[in-house]
Amino acid sequence: MKGRILFIVFSFCALLLHGQSKNLIQISEVEYRDKVAGGWAGKMIGVMYGLDNEFKYDNELYEGSIAWNSKLVAGALSNDDLYVQMRFMMVFDSLGINCKPDHLAASLADASFELCHANRMARRNYWKGIMPPLSGQPKYNMHADDLDFQIESDFIGFMHPGMPQSSNLLADKVGHIMCYGDGVYGGMFVSAMLTQAFIENDIERIVTNSLKMIPASSQYAKCVREILEGYKQYPEDWRKVWRSFTANWGMTDICVPNHAFNIDAKMNGAYVVLALLYGKGDLEKTMEIAVRCGQDTDCNASSAIGVLGVIKGYSKIEKRFTSEIPAIADQSFIYTNYSFNKSIERSLFYTKQAIIKNGGAIKDSILYIRQQPLICNVPLEQSFAGIKYKYQTNVTGADWTFRGEWKDFIIGRGDNDIFKLSASKGSISILSFTGKAILLQGYCNNNGGKADVYLDNRFVKTIDFYYREEAGIYLGNRAHLFNFSGLKNGKHTLKLVVRDDRNPKSTGNNVWVERAIIYQ
Repeated sequence: MKGRILFIVFSFCALLLHGQSKNLIQISEVEYRDKVAGGWAGKMIGVMYGLDNEFKYDNELYEGSIAWNSKLVAGALSNDDLYVQMRFMMVFDSLGINCKPDHLAASLADASFELCHANRMARRNYWKGIMPPLSGQPKYNMHADDLDFQIESDFIGFMHPGMPQSSNLLADKVGHIMCYGDGVYGGMFVSAMLTQAFIENDIERIVTNSLKMIPASSQYAKCVREILEGYKQYPEDWRKVWRSFTANWGMTDICVPNHAFNIDAKMNGAYVVLALLYGKGDLEKTMEIAVRCGQDTDCNASSAIGVLGVIKGYSKIEKRFTSEIPAIADQSFIYTNYSFNKSIERSLFYTKQAIIKNGGAIKDSILYIRQQPLICNVPLEQSFAGIKYKYQTNVTGADWTFRGEWKDFIIGRGDNDIFKLSASKGSISILSFTGKAILLQGYCNNNGGKADVYLDNRFVKTIDFYYREEAGIYLGNRAHLFNFSGLKNGKHTLKLVVRDDRNPKSTGNNVWVERAIIYQ
């Protein structure tokens, strides 16, 4: 230990002797704690400010009132925008930050909390033995471009002030557990904004600098540039920019293309940028815009105020937003052993590791950070190149044929769509479709069975309908059962044959099918 301390001191002195100190950013531990506390608090405040309007306004502006009560912030202790990423930090605490992505994926897969979209697919893939980075790839995950990683990437930026290159490396590892392409770039972009928020106060410059950390030709970068260009052209009219952008991108979600609901990272990320730019540093105005934009309002407000919280620092956030935090600061977020106070200290712990690893130094409670260049160090990935939504067909359509024992099934509780359900070996469903890619949607539960899938009479794979809890209620959150692309653009058949075996954990042999989405 003594040798380690001497090495750090020697390294610091060497930096000074060689005249390299001018490349170092200096942040006191006190200032860092204040800024990272502002970031974590911003996440908590933003997510609760936007929660009531989550996905209530899809591709339409919300112009009603937005209520805020300081006591609402306590609800963040049970919000997935916080506890999922804290679970990743807990893995670092036990295995070190250089642990394998498989270990992080295991934490996500084995956790007791419910997951949706890209995270849920990553969990199902892990249980099927599909490990990262394959678990996030489009071949195995039609949610690859979803915003799951974007909303749980903040901890990476908190750990890398002024070090966007290192932030990208960690984001590359974590993000490919559940996402790919734009889904990963969303997390890289948000964490890059946080790395810059420690050293830069100008929001437009933070956005522009962070844009340099993702591939310029990606769709995500194109969306951010569209918002930036709109802001420059109409600096006082965010609604005009919103309308233009939403007209272009509102129905481009690949995984839920048949609905105004949009869980796509790039669209929601653009709303985060719009709120930050037009909020002009005002906390409530930024949150208000994020909520009025619609879609994933709690996540978008949380991402935006996480950035603004770092810029301001906890001590500069208005008391009407933070007054209740001290009373809960040592209470654990559910499913974790992390509290607000612990999240600050563990962020500092990993920040110190990153500083030393990347050529900086720590002396007399001052963090000397070697600032990293704003250069994209990741290759271009595009999740669904060459395909776009063509049409959808549900099981009541004439293009479906059912043989054997099938019956109608309705989940209820506000979800009244008709499924087809069978638990009888040899029951067959056949869909005739025209396109070059297909996504089969339905339902999974703890009494799910198995079915074999054939495309054009060739066996492709076996679908396991077992999931430890209900998965697939509501159209925007249907379980993705099977997806396949690369077909010749023409007529095809998809056949499902019910098997008599099942997952050892399952209590039944049920197979549920609700619709298919066809791409051209």
